Amino acid sequence: MKLSNRLWGFCILLAAATFFPTRAFAQATTASIHGTVTDRDGALLPNAAVTALNTSTGISITPKTDSKGSFIFPHLHIGGPYSVTVEDSGFQRFTVTGIMLDLSSAREVDAQLQIGTSSQTIQVNSDAVQVESSDVQLKNVLAAQEI
Repeated sequence: MKLSNRLWGFCILLAAATFFPTRAFAQATTASIHGTVTDRDGALLPNAAVTALNTSTGISITPKTDSKGSFIFPHLHIGGPYSVTVEDSGFQRFTVTGIMLDLSSAREVDAQLQIGTSSQTIQVNSDAVQVESSDVQLKNVLAAQEI
C-alpha cells in the first residue's frame, strides 16, 4: 500500500512536532531596582547594606554593595510600594519610600550617605511622578479589567 505525498508530509510534520517541541517562553512578571552608594564627596562605598522592602507584603531582601558601590535587586515583584534603605557604619541611614514598579521597569536609586550615626535617617519620599531613565521603550501597562 502506497501513501500519498501529502500523507507522508503530514506524518513527518507530526513526528517533528512530537519529538522536537518548541520552547514556550514565559512572560516577564518582575522589575528591578538598582543604584550606587556614595559618600558626600562622591567616593564609592563598598559593602554597604541595602534593603528593598515591599511594604504591602513585608518581604525584604538585603544584599551588600559590590566593590564599586553598586547594588541591584533584579527580580522584584511588580507593584509595591517598595522602600529602599541603605546603611553603613559611620553614616546616617538613607531611605527612599513609595517606589512603585511596573512590568519590566528598572528604577534607579542612588544613595549619597551623610556622615553621622546610624540612628539618624535621611528619608526621601518617592510620591512624585517616576521617570524611567534606563529604558527608552514606549510601553502601555494594561490592568486585568482592561484585558
